[in-house]
Amino acid sequence: WFRFVSELPSMMACDVMEWAWQQDLTETGNVVLCLNLDEAVFFNDGGWDGSTNMEIQEKTSLDFYTIRDIKKGEELVYEYDQFDFDTEEMDL
Repeated sequence: WFRFVSELPSMMACDVMEWAWQQDLTETGNVVLCLNLDEAVFFNDGGWDGSTNMEIQEKTSLDFYTIRDIKKGEELVYEYDQFDFDTEEMDL
C-alpha cells in the first residue's frame, strides 16, 4: 500500500488516500483495503443528513445501486461512514 501510494503523483496520491476504505468482503471479520477508481469516485457523502441515494446490495459487495430514481444533474450520494478506514486495524 505504502509503496503503491508513494509512487503516485502527489495529487493522485491524495485522491487515492481519500477514496480508500476497508470492508469485510467475506463476512469472516477480516477486512481488506478497497480502492475504487471507477464511477464510485463521483459519489459524495450524505450519511450525515440522510440524503443518500446509493447503497451496496449486500455487505460483502463492491457493487453500488441506486435506491430510487436519480434525476438528471442530481449528485450521487452515499454514506461514507459505512466503511470507515482504520489504519491500525489494517496494520498500516
